[in-house]
Amino acid sequence: MRNANFLSVAVVFAILLFVNFYAFKAIKTFISNSDNRLKHTVYISFWAIPVIIFLGLIWFFLNRESFDKPQNFSKIYYLSGFFILFYLPQFILVIFHLSEDFLKFLIYLIAKPFSDSTFFAKFSDKIQHIFPLTILGFVLSALTFLSILYGIFIGRFNYEVKKIEISFPNLPPSFDGFQVLQISDFHTGSWYGHEEEMKKAIRYINEQNADIVVFTGDMVNNTASELDSFIPILREINAKIGKYSILGNHDYGDYHEWKNQSEKTKNLEKLAKNYSEMGFRLLRDESVIFSNDSDKIVLLGVENWGRKPFPQRGDLEKAMKNTENIPFKILLSHDPSHWDFEIKEKTNIDLTLSGHTHAMQLAINLGFWKWSPVKWLYPKWQGLYQEGKQFLYVNTGIGFVGIPVRVGCRPEITVFELKRE
Repeated sequence: MRNANFLSVAVVFAILLFVNFYAFKAIKTFISNSDNRLKHTVYISFWAIPVIIFLGLIWFFLNRESFDKPQNFSKIYYLSGFFILFYLPQFILVIFHLSEDFLKFLIYLIAKPFSDSTFFAKFSDKIQHIFPLTILGFVLSALTFLSILYGIFIGRFNYEVKKIEISFPNLPPSFDGFQVLQISDFHTGSWYGHEEEMKKAIRYINEQNADIVVFTGDMVNNTASELDSFIPILREINAKIGKYSILGNHDYGDYHEWKNQSEKTKNLEKLAKNYSEMGFRLLRDESVIFSNDSDKIVLLGVENWGRKPFPQRGDLEKAMKNTENIPFKILLSHDPSHWDFEIKEKTNIDLTLSGHTHAMQLAINLGFWKWSPVKWLYPKWQGLYQEGKQFLYVNTGIGFVGIPVRVGCRPEITVFELKRE
């Protein structure tokens, strides 16, 4: 196992070095006619950054057990943020520069049989001007660098309140206009040192004055202790009727190395207690019924149910027990893949609210067109989806994990106004 881990690290380092050298080749070509002092400054600066990152990665691998503590998360984020800021633009540059080199090589193979070297030189030069791929790579790399820089320092705390009206023919009349506010994926361990930003998010939530607030999982990264210092802040979330929550994949402690199962169980019990202290009712394959005169709607909440390799803990049948005669149903289920496998066309659940994807915290969102690499894993990764009379909404989360950045997917607070058709 240890050899396998070493081999994996070695392969990653080899790929990164290849990217470094090929990006450096492109930069050398680009500034070949510049002043020597400028060239030396660029060269030294370029290679100083991967050296710092490589030393940081080695330091992380040698001390990774200590990084499981919430107070050390910020160190991981400095490293991961610096890594993506430096390497993602390089990957883009390398793709374009490599494509241009491949095109030149292809031209060379095609033109090689011809003895007229003047023809080849003119043809090659003309093609290079038609396809200035390296120049295009530099432009896109610069835009990517600036976008990530924005996402680190501004984007991850640039909250967006989305207001969505959905109409249903079976919504009881007295619930016409009922407001449900959804938040998801706080990942509180990532907020150390950013308590004021969290308070700002809470102010945005409370300004909506919703009937109920629902939280759709991943309150923590690894352990319940991450919440300790944030309970007084999160307790300030207000709702007219009540606050309800479910568990996400991170909440079970599956990404932490426990001494034994008993310790892991106690962690989950502590998290459940923390929810109670914050005024949230935790729904674990349970339901809560809201009544208004003779009208009723039901809110269901299930344990995390994910497509493999994620565990399928949720028991939808148990959650729906004794709710058959209630005409309108809302489900909280952390992972949106649950909707495709167990909910749509198999139940009479009207609206499912999920989170989990974060839109990978990196997306292109042009309004009329949106894309994120997470789409390859989760076809339903952001926003509202409808099949027949059933709806799924995927909230991209309010927090962040892994990398301290949000580009093209602002931290989200969603307010649903339910309307009767």
